[in-house]
Amino acid sequence: MGSVKWKTHQRLLILLWVLSFPGVFSFSELSFTVEPKDVAVSHGERVILDCQARGESPIGVRWRKNGVQLHESGRSRVLSNGSLCISSSEQSDEGFYQCLAHNRYGAVLSQRSRLTVSMLLFIAHPVPAEVTLGSVARFSCAVSGSAVISWELNQRSLPLDSDRITVLPNGVLQICDVTMRDAGKYRCLATNMASRVRSREAELTIIPGLCLCEDEQ
Repeated sequence: MGSVKWKTHQRLLILLWVLSFPGVFSFSELSFTVEPKDVAVSHGERVILDCQARGESPIGVRWRKNGVQLHESGRSRVLSNGSLCISSSEQSDEGFYQCLAHNRYGAVLSQRSRLTVSMLLFIAHPVPAEVTLGSVARFSCAVSGSAVISWELNQRSLPLDSDRITVLPNGVLQICDVTMRDAGKYRCLATNMASRVRSREAELTIIPGLCLCEDEQ
């Protein structure tokens, strides 16, 4: 009988030792294949915090924000693979997130990930322009914070491999001696350490030059 009590005591000590580790609540066959990482987005941007666990099914996933269980709402929901989706981020969404995976054996808690929401916003967007063939076209934009400005044409990065096309120190895009190939939709891309945001598109229309000739008499 004493031997049985000693074995029971040993098992209890082992259980208490396992439970002393942060992130493990009981014996569990669960493990994470993907854990959430730090994310920085701009205000209003869609956010995906990844979380995927493996183990005996069924596996449930819940999320915590700053140590408190996060309840789904109109903007935030848990996807079928366990990841958290925030459809339109706000300043109030900033904080530390963890996913909790659980099945009938127990539960495991992921590493912490920090969500940062930047208030980098456009205060001036580029406007459509019409210029004649061979003239100069300019587009400008402005953001609420410090950022590096680059440009895109038809939603693709605009190459600056020509002396005709330059981005001035103030972020203005200047295209000299415009050709018909320069026509299209331009937008501004503002980037800083916390976020990356794109402006509205502005179309550049090229007007062909007119040739006025007099009939010879």
